[in-house]
Amino acid sequence: MLYGKANAPARQLVGVMNKARDAKQYWGLEDFMVIKPTRVYNSANLAMLMINLSQILMQPVREHCPSFSVNDLKAHFRGRKYVLEVLKMLPKMPEANSIDQALEQAANLGRINQELSAA
Repeated sequence: MLYGKANAPARQLVGVMNKARDAKQYWGLEDFMVIKPTRVYNSANLAMLMINLSQILMQPVREHCPSFSVNDLKAHFRGRKYVLEVLKMLPKMPEANSIDQALEQAANLGRINQELSAA
């Protein structure tokens, strides 16, 4: 019982460290090379906003695919954007079900964790 209580702060610290790693790795915190206090504050808050937003967007997918990551989320939206841009160039819009299939396939192209698409 004491062991679980003693490790609670350590678990919180690991959670904070993981969020900081996500901010640096996935959202380009290293690009915010600023030294003025207001800019540092704004950059850190923007990075944390992006982490919180990505966690909200990943939550429904993680029910089916627990290993769904931020890179998978980025690949999903990047694939959707590419398909939508190509559709804008077509002279005639395809059927809705064809669009849905193309969006799904393109969104899964860059994914690292493919568990969801296999199901």
